[in-house]
Amino acid sequence: MIDGSSRDNFAKSQEWIKSNREYLLRLLRVITNTCIEHLRRQGDSGCDSLMIFDSWAYLVPEEHFEEIIINPTKEIIASLDNSYITITYPKGIGKKLFVNHFLNYFYLKESKQSYNL
Repeated sequence: MIDGSSRDNFAKSQEWIKSNREYLLRLLRVITNTCIEHLRRQGDSGCDSLMIFDSWAYLVPEEHFEEIIINPTKEIIASLDNSYITITYPKGIGKKLFVNHFLNYFYLKESKQSYNL
């Protein structure tokens, strides 16, 4: 959205995150709401499992990871109907998965049970 392509490893976006925090949070609000609506429509169309695929999660700087990746993902999952299995895939986060205890659990929407990582 910001760089126009992925050729330069999103250098402009990474710098933009640091200098435009308030605008970023407003943009994330729009993206989060759009994702919620899209996933709800997928469920309404017959999907029994829904996937949140964050293909650029690995590029988010460590100090912004919770605010940019974890919090919106938690909000999306919490907003979905309980009848769907929800799968999250934050591509390439590796160490961040363990450092941040991504979502702190596997969340099974069907049973409302949480499992610690």
